[in-house]
Amino acid sequence: MKRLRTFAALWIGATAMVGAQAAPTDLPCLTTQEGQSLVQVALPDVLDAVGKTCATALPATATLRAGLPALIARYRANGDAAWVAAKPAIGKLGGEQLRDMNPDVLRPLISTIMGPLIAKDIKPGDCPRIDRITGLLAPLPVANTAALVVELFQLGTGRSKTRAPFSICPTHG
Repeated sequence: MKRLRTFAALWIGATAMVGAQAAPTDLPCLTTQEGQSLVQVALPDVLDAVGKTCATALPATATLRAGLPALIARYRANGDAAWVAAKPAIGKLGGEQLRDMNPDVLRPLISTIMGPLIAKDIKPGDCPRIDRITGLLAPLPVANTAALVVELFQLGTGRSKTRAPFSICPTHG
């Protein structure tokens, strides 16, 4: 379970910097759609950084090497569409300063910070497993991958000492 949570955290990268600052009881509550949109926006930059980090630890045929450009392009196209729904979530996570920031400045800023922030904790020994998981998820529609990542992330919340950067709001009905 810890490895699933770690993998989900890698993919959720956009909110990691905020989560590290939040107390467990102060976690922002996002809708499922907001959480999934954040993941969709984060995936291209996280995958790019992870691919660069793992490049020397994987064979040339690995998904994180040979298949990465096409995968990033597909995820980036969906990330562009998800940005509209992700922006309010970023406002919830980052407060007024991020909520009021020009979106043309905010998105590149997040992209520049997020990938390297996540990739810095990857060890070469983790790369084959991350590549296998990426290869298994690659054929899925991007929305399904984002939903799966959010579900795994939430499943791991409370089962380890690592805090989640956000929680999904309970739904009533």
